Amino acid sequence: MIKIFKVNPEANSKVQSVLGQDPFARNEYIYRDGTTLGLDTRNYYLYINAPEEFFKENEEQLKIEGVEEVEKEEFDEIKEKIEKEQENVATGLSLFD
Repeated sequence: MIKIFKVNPEANSKVQSVLGQDPFARNEYIYRDGTTLGLDTRNYYLYINAPEEFFKENEEQLKIEGVEEVEKEEFDEIKEKIEKEQENVATGLSLFD
């Protein structure tokens, strides 16, 4: 299951503190500045790919002021940008093999 959260700059340090906790460290997540994704924003985006059970047990920790779940068209746009970036990184790394 994939969920994406938009994080405003004021909530950045709190979110990074949560991400350092064990449940998050054991699951796939990507945390990017919106400008690195080609967006005209100061926000950060947190992409989490984890089992549904993970979200049931840990999503409450992300209920921080300045953090909101991304949905619909924005979800699709951010998901595509992050996955394309990861694909490009993987392709670039394979050139060194």
